[in-house]
Amino acid sequence: MKKKVFYDGSCKLCRNEIQFYSKKIAKDKFEWINIVKDKKEVKCSGVSKKELLSKLHIIKSDGTIYTGIDAFREIWKEIKFLKFLDFLLKFKLFHFIASLAYKIWLRTR
Repeated sequence: MKKKVFYDGSCKLCRNEIQFYSKKIAKDKFEWINIVKDKKEVKCSGVSKKELLSKLHIIKSDGTIYTGIDAFREIWKEIKFLKFLDFLLKFKLFHFIASLAYKIWLRTR
């Protein structure tokens, strides 16, 4: 079953990034959900709209939720030339740095 990726459709960079990913990944891997437009999916997610807008979320069919940099890892490991990022983020130092950079970016958007 597809993993649901919840992204901020009102953020131009977010939209462009999701568009890029969706072209590189098989259609059966992810369902791309624009939080701003798809109110039904947001309501069914069990996560508040405010929380979903705060950072990238992926929800698997079994209810497992990945957020922030861990959500990006789920996407990156499906793209051949980005798999190395998933590998690097297995190391705590790289994961910490990437998470910190993402948090800083979130404050500026």
